[in-house]
Amino acid sequence: MGVASQLVSELGAQTIGDLAVLRPQLSGEDQFDIPDPIGQSADFHAMVGSQIASFLPPIIELLQSE
Repeated sequence: MGVASQLVSELGAQTIGDLAVLRPQLSGEDQFDIPDPIGQSADFHAMVGSQIASFLPPIIELLQSE
């Protein structure tokens, strides 16, 4: 999810097909990762939820344009 959001926000992906085309342009160090909250504290779960929420707007915009 983080990578898709990044591809839309930073590399200008405008279609779902663009995601596959643009993904190789990201190095492993450039990609956002969402940590696994399983077994972690409620605060950690909240932090991960906030991170996921921040990734959604560009993805939703992309899907609405399809």
